[in-house]
Amino acid sequence: MGGTWRVEVDSPEGLWQVAVARALGGTEWRAAGISDAADVQTLTLGPEHQLLVVASDGVWGVDDEAGPSYAERSEGSVYLAVAARAAGRSAGEAAHEVVARARKYGSTDNAGCVVVYLGTAAPSGS
Repeated sequence: MGGTWRVEVDSPEGLWQVAVARALGGTEWRAAGISDAADVQTLTLGPEHQLLVVASDGVWGVDDEAGPSYAERSEGSVYLAVAARAAGRSAGEAAHEVVARARKYGSTDNAGCVVVYLGTAAPSGS
């Protein structure tokens, strides 16, 4: 369901299923082999990069289940943010639209999103 990576941990309270993303910072899971260290990646962005979309699994998970066509998968949220920028809406408005799209497709998980406009083409007030 949703392709969420889960790790089962046998604890004194019983068997726990921990979503891997939620394990960050959770030192209590270290004994079960779950790292509490963030996976950090450095990217080099060029002038062709318009924006950055950072979203939770409540956004990406439902996107991945939305359908097989290119525009209906995770790229759909990015396209929505690009369209919002092109229409002159703020990065905050774009993020709101991405979360609203996740809810429309039936997300029941925590859905959070931050959109950052890159370069000089961002509309004023973003």
